[in-house]
Amino acid sequence: MNPLRHQRPDQPVLIVGLIAIIAVYFLILVGGTVRATGAGMGCPDWPLCFGQLIP
Repeated sequence: MNPLRHQRPDQPVLIVGLIAIIAVYFLILVGGTVRATGAGMGCPDWPLCFGQLIP
């Protein structure tokens, strides 16, 4: 019997993984909302917005 086979990942690894999954899901939701509402076109050029640093 291999003792390494039945070990669980450490608690911090599980927490970081869970936070990463939640963050990616949130980013996908926000990106979809921005795309669906057309809010991404509020500033058409980058890195300036309408030629100004602060629009």
